[in-house]
Amino acid sequence: MDKQTVIQVHFKDLQKIHPDFEINVKGKEFFSIQGSINFSVEYNEISIADGFRIKILIPENYPDKPPSVQEINGRIPGTFHTNGDGTLCLGPPLEVGLVFAEEPNLVAFVTKLVIPYLFSFCYWEKFGEMPFGEYSHGGKGILEHYKKLLNISDEIVIFDFLRILAKNNYKGHHACPCGSGNKLRHCHGRIIMEIINIQNQENFIFDIINSLSYIKNTGKEIPGQIVQDKLLFKLIKKTLRKLNLNDHEQLSQKRI
Repeated sequence: MDKQTVIQVHFKDLQKIHPDFEINVKGKEFFSIQGSINFSVEYNEISIADGFRIKILIPENYPDKPPSVQEINGRIPGTFHTNGDGTLCLGPPLEVGLVFAEEPNLVAFVTKLVIPYLFSFCYWEKFGEMPFGEYSHGGKGILEHYKKLLNISDEIVIFDFLRILAKNNYKGHHACPCGSGNKLRHCHGRIIMEIINIQNQENFIFDIINSLSYIKNTGKEIPGQIVQDKLLFKLIKKTLRKLNLNDHEQLSQKRI
């Protein structure tokens, strides 16, 4: 099926569950879906029922990439897990991509990502805390996410995996950085390949840059394997130049 047909089929499935939704068309392109979403969720014996009006923005490469979503009644403040463009921060982009890739359709997107976010906001409104926990902001949060994703607590090892991803240098026959003694393909290779299919190389470089900025701000020593990796630093500098940020960090120094 072509993109327009896929969106129309997915929209009809969504409308069966949330009948208030309408699809907006620009020319021959479907570009957003808007309507009310009502839910009732129970967590730790606490039940919350509520409703919001949202707009789901369909990307050009849907369903290969997930949609984004806005809350359009102004109930959710910009200070609560929102992005700079006004869309809701449903989680780390990599995590959102992995969840969406399991079932790349609108029903799963709303059920697995949007409703948990809206429930979390309602829970936070009532109790002043997030029900499922939350990642820290910036580089610290990025490292927290990779630790959870790879089930590894050592930041040094996390940076070894980030180097592979940022340099697009997956070698399945190499030893896995986790120290298991197994080849990468027989250890963390599966999840690494899933990650590579979700996020592009430039985004992995951004993850390294933000993670290193966090390390710098905490006064920690930059891991030696990062300092000595000349190719990685070339990629970082190239990415920063692309964003006109080449003077933002002193990349030639041991502490970034």
